[in-house]
Amino acid sequence: MKARRRTFITWAGAAVLCLALATGSPAQEQSHSGDFAFVTTSSEEMSLNDGTVLTRVVQSGVVIADDSSSPIDRTATTCTGSTVMDASGSATVISGHCDGVDGDGDVWTIWYGGNQDGGDWGYMGGTGKFDGIKGRGTFSAESQWADGRGINSWEGKYTLP
Repeated sequence: MKARRRTFITWAGAAVLCLALATGSPAQEQSHSGDFAFVTTSSEEMSLNDGTVLTRVVQSGVVIADDSSSPIDRTATTCTGSTVMDASGSATVISGHCDGVDGDGDVWTIWYGGNQDGGDWGYMGGTGKFDGIKGRGTFSAESQWADGRGINSWEGKYTLP
């Protein structure tokens, strides 16, 4: 009877180990931060009936993370967005999405929304190493030049399966 019980415990332990290996350990939430340096490659303005102006932009640049181990460090990034400017020229609504492509050709995507000072962003998904990425954070407008170049700082948390 003891041998049978020991065999059962051995098999049960092996099954638990196999299950743990098959499902992997739970994803750990990681923090990352950095800058997005960009140039506006396309811009279109439209006057709205209430006196505000809608500007649609496409911006291309690179994400530089503060920690080079961040999976999105040095990814080529394109953002497409809309900005509503009030009569004084202040951005009251900013929204859009970005995609980043790393050196391996893997892609991550985010949404963003806010105002001229900054706002929130969140991962929508990705491919390859970014498949299943989840997380969110904040951004702030740091430097914006009249010729369409700029730098936004960002911070956030993410998990990868």
